[in-house]
Amino acid sequence: MWTTRGIDRATVERFGVGLIGEPGRRFWTFPVADKCGQVVAVKAHRADGQDQKSWWRPKGAGGSHVWPVDLSRDGPAWVCPGELKTLAVIACGRSAVGITSGEGSRDHPLDLPAAALDLLRGHTLAIAPDDDEVGRAWGEHVRQQLADSGIDARTVDLDLDAAAGLKDVGDFIVRMYQDGKDGAAVAATLDEHYRRSDPWCGASVGELWRSDRLWKPVRYIGTGLHWLDARLGGGLRTRGVHLFAGKTGHAKSQLAVQVAVNAAIAGVPVGFFSLELGSDEVAQLIMAALSGIPRMILATGALDPNHAARLREAMTEHSGMPLTILDDEKWDAGLTREGLAALVADGVTRFAWKLVVFDYLGLLVPSENDRDQYDTDVRHSTELKRIARKNDVALLVVAAFRKGATFRESATLSIDDLIGAGRLAYDAQTVVVVSRDIGEENCGLVKVRPLKLRFAPCDESSPDVQLRWRPRTGLITDLEIGTPVEALP
Repeated sequence: MWTTRGIDRATVERFGVGLIGEPGRRFWTFPVADKCGQVVAVKAHRADGQDQKSWWRPKGAGGSHVWPVDLSRDGPAWVCPGELKTLAVIACGRSAVGITSGEGSRDHPLDLPAAALDLLRGHTLAIAPDDDEVGRAWGEHVRQQLADSGIDARTVDLDLDAAAGLKDVGDFIVRMYQDGKDGAAVAATLDEHYRRSDPWCGASVGELWRSDRLWKPVRYIGTGLHWLDARLGGGLRTRGVHLFAGKTGHAKSQLAVQVAVNAAIAGVPVGFFSLELGSDEVAQLIMAALSGIPRMILATGALDPNHAARLREAMTEHSGMPLTILDDEKWDAGLTREGLAALVADGVTRFAWKLVVFDYLGLLVPSENDRDQYDTDVRHSTELKRIARKNDVALLVVAAFRKGATFRESATLSIDDLIGAGRLAYDAQTVVVVSRDIGEENCGLVKVRPLKLRFAPCDESSPDVQLRWRPRTGLITDLEIGTPVEALP
């Protein structure tokens, strides 16, 4: 239990934790006593980590219990939803109370048992909810219940991240032990997070200036397109979301692909999530741009000797670029924001991604508990910002315009016309409209008009950024501003 749960032998023996069952189907058992020390129930957890639990109660015993309980230590008492995570807090030297009755659901979180309220009066409390929607709903519900009962309680932000393997306070404690900290250091870290949970902590300008986070350098990921980078203030800023929006067929996805390729060629590790095209189709788009072979020829496989030679040359030169492409084969039943968060966290750990491209927002699946489209938009925005901030990446998101806006001129489109991005459009650091103007068969323009640039001047009187576009291969390159389509070679 020490290596997986951060619970030492002394704590196991003190609270009578046991192990029963046959190998392969063993259960940790937790005897639950009343205030007189009489065992009134035994709760069991599968020892192999599976989320399977069971109860035994003597005849006539009630169903609401609090266990384990230790209110003798320094600092606030930690209120935890479950036995194992509570024992981890106690093992590192802090008071804690474990709520065995469960959390309920997101829409119907459970109250604390009356026995818990009686125990906790007169104590200051730190609530440690799990990092999921049910846990957060339970934490807020319990905080309000305690406040209504006149008990001082705070919900503590431990910077948990379920996608990175930190779902609850128990994971948080185990990770610190794995990083070489001892029990005293773990307890001090919990105390510091409790201090920060004061809603006014860190709000003064002096505290902000002293924060390491404030002065952490921000990196700009170049798009590889000089004029676009100039308008963006240096490129795509990390720890932020950048929206590329456009009508269907107006090269917004192609521009996102080109930015990903340019960054990867420059040595920036890139993750590309394609919810619309398969990874093989995206790979062909990239090869067409790099080799100059028309996409139609690559798709049919009708390569003449010249095409075959150019294909081999491009593969030899660029196969090692740090670009990873994921599509619907990598997830089941559509990609949710939680699934995206988990994949990005894994990709950053494995490939050191600094740019993540997501194509496109309208195909991100709502979560089961989303109440309506607005609720989905808000939760998508919150999670995408969190992904960019937590993983220190520039997150480029492709978005489409609402159906009613598709017949309007690009110059009249606004942030409010975006599909599924009602909130994200305002939260994003960058929002640009991408459109195209086709000239001769082999050439055209891609135009980029900024709607919002949080960290760069956004002068509405400035001309659109114009880029050279070759529709047959998809290649997008720099172009002098003001060059008309008919003047392209």
